[in-house]
Amino acid sequence: MIQAVEGALRPFGARPHWGKATGMSPAEITALTRRATDCAALRGEVDPTGKFGNELVDALFPIA
Repeated sequence: MIQAVEGALRPFGARPHWGKATGMSPAEITALTRRATDCAALRGEVDPTGKFGNELVDALFPIA
């Protein structure tokens, strides 16, 4: 069901809510997220050891 809804909304550039279930891969979500590289860089500055990361955040915004 989730994938059907996301597929219907894809032409509109819809992004999933990060706290909800999604069928999108981290790469698909990052591609839809403006300034994703800026977010990853900022994460590297404020959390260089990744202490506050989790599986999703680590996949979306890897610390460079």
